Amino acid sequence: MISSLLYFLFCFALVFAPKFGVVDFAILLPAMLLPFIFFNKRWKISRHFFSLAMMVVALIVYQLCVQMVNQNFQFAAVGRLMRALVTTIIVGFLFGTANNDDLGRKVFRALLAALAFHAFLIVVAAFVYPFNEFLSLISGNDRVRMYRASGLMAGFDIAGFLNIIGIAMIIFRVYAIKSTVVNLLLLILFFLSCYFTSRVSMVISGLLLLVYAVTLLRSSEISLFNRIVMFLILIFFTYEIAYKVMEIFEVTMALGLIDVDPMIATGVVTRHAVLDPRDFLWKSMFFVPDSMWQFIFGTGGDVLDSDVGYVKEIFRYGVVGLVFAVISHIIFTFKIFDSRFRLNLHSRSGRLVVFVFFAMFLLTLKNNYIFVRGVFPVYLILVAIAVYGFNEKPGRRLK
Repeated sequence: MISSLLYFLFCFALVFAPKFGVVDFAILLPAMLLPFIFFNKRWKISRHFFSLAMMVVALIVYQLCVQMVNQNFQFAAVGRLMRALVTTIIVGFLFGTANNDDLGRKVFRALLAALAFHAFLIVVAAFVYPFNEFLSLISGNDRVRMYRASGLMAGFDIAGFLNIIGIAMIIFRVYAIKSTVVNLLLLILFFLSCYFTSRVSMVISGLLLLVYAVTLLRSSEISLFNRIVMFLILIFFTYEIAYKVMEIFEVTMALGLIDVDPMIATGVVTRHAVLDPRDFLWKSMFFVPDSMWQFIFGTGGDVLDSDVGYVKEIFRYGVVGLVFAVISHIIFTFKIFDSRFRLNLHSRSGRLVVFVFFAMFLLTLKNNYIFVRGVFPVYLILVAIAVYGFNEKPGRRLK
C-alpha cells in the first residue's frame, strides 16, 4: 500500500508539479521521493536511459553554441532541455534501481491514477470558477473561463493530450482493469476532461472511444442482448457528441455546414478562440526564420507568435537540432542500436507506445510535445515499461 502511494506521488509530481521561477517542483519532488522508493538499495541508471541522457546533453551543447553564435541567450530554450535531461535521469534511476517484476504494474497503475486524478481536477475546475482561478495561479494559464480548464498544465492542448494518453492506456489494456464498469467510468472521466480542454482533444478522444465501443460490441464475452443495448446507446451518444463537437467547430472555424443557435454560439465563443476563415488551419502560425542559415541552425531563442511545435523547434536550434531531437526519440523508443531491448510491437504496451509516439509528432503540428513538461515523463515511463517487458505476474511476460 505504501509503495503504491509512493509511486502515485512520484508520477503525479513528475507530470503535474508546477514551476515557480527557476524552481521546478516536477523534478525536485520526484528526486526527493526516490530515496524512499530505493530504501536500502544501490542506485543505478539504466543504460537505455543513459544513452538518451547523453543525446539530450549533446542537444544542450548544440543549443548553447547556436545562442553564442547568434548572441541570443534565452534560458527558457536551454532550460526545457535541462529539465528533460534531469527527468530522463530520474526515470532512468527508477527503472534501473527498482528493477523487479512488480515495477511495471505499479508504475503503470500509478501513472493512470495520476492522469485520472488530474482529469477529475479539470472537470471540477470547469464548473467551479474559483477553483479554476486557483489552479490557474499554479499552472500559469491566465485564460480562465467557465466550462473550460487546463488543470495544472499551462495549456489546454497539453492537458487534453494527457487525457488522450489516459484513454489509450485503458483501451490498449496493458495492465487491464478487470472491472468493465471501472473502465467505462475512467473513459467517461477522461472524455469529459477532453471536452473541457481543446477541440483537437475532443475529436481524438471521441474516435478512440468509438474504437473501444466497437471492440466491446465484437467481444464474444458479452451476450447478444447486451450488445444490442450497447449498440443502440452508442448510436444515440455518438450522434449527440458528434453534433456538439460540430457546433463548436462551426462557431470557431466558420465552416458553414450547420446552423447554430445564437445562445449556443455565444457560449462557444466565450470558451474557444474563433478563427478567421482566411487563416484556416492556423496558416498564420506557420513561418520560419528569414535567414537560410538560421533556418538550418536556428536562432537560439523561442518564438512567441506561434503555437506550432515544429516552428518553435526550428527557431530554437534549426532543422539540424529538430532532426536530432526526432532521431533521439526514435532511438530511445525503438532501440534501433540494441537488439536485446527492442520494442515488442506485438505486445499491448508496445502498441500503446507506438500510438503515443506518432500522436506526439503528429500533434506537434498544432502544439509542441517534444521534450515538454508533462508529456515527456509520461512518454519515458511508457517506453520503459514496453521495452523492458516487466511482468504483471512472475513468470508471465507483459502482453
